[in-house]
Amino acid sequence: MTSLIDRMETAGLVRREDHPTDRRAYQICLTPRGKELEEKLDEVVARAYKHLTRGIAEEDLQRAIRVCKRLIQNAE
Repeated sequence: MTSLIDRMETAGLVRREDHPTDRRAYQICLTPRGKELEEKLDEVVARAYKHLTRGIAEEDLQRAIRVCKRLIQNAE
C-alpha cells in the first residue's frame, strides 16, 4: 500500500497530511489533479457498468451482489 501511495504522490495525485489526532499516522488527500482524474474515472466506471449490466433486471443484479458478498464472507 505504501508503495502505491508513494507512486500516486510522485504523480501529483495525492498528498500526505498529518493526522489531527494520531502523530503516527497520515491522512491521504487527493490533490486537484487527483480530483480531476477521479471525476474522469467515475464517468468511465459508470459507462462500463451500464454496458456490462445492459439487459439485466435490477432485481437480478442485486441478487447477484448478495450472492457474491456471501461467497466472500464464506471464503474469509
